[in-house]
Amino acid sequence: MKKLITILMLSIMSFSGAFLPIGKAIAQTAYITNQHGNTISVINTATNTVITTIAVGSYPSGVSVSSDGSKVYIT
Repeated sequence: MKKLITILMLSIMSFSGAFLPIGKAIAQTAYITNQHGNTISVINTATNTVITTIAVGSYPSGVSVSSDGSKVYIT
């Protein structure tokens, strides 16, 4: 799990570096699907720690966040 989070963090940082001005903050929270556990892990990206784990439906595979950041959709 730690390796997956590290890869995700590197991906977010590379993506944001290409499109965001220097000094602009990236997302402070990551939502990671755990397909076989039927859960979502909420990760604090500043500390790389799991904030909480949320039970969801069977085999969650996708995460989308609303443009204002107020909602997270799981598929």
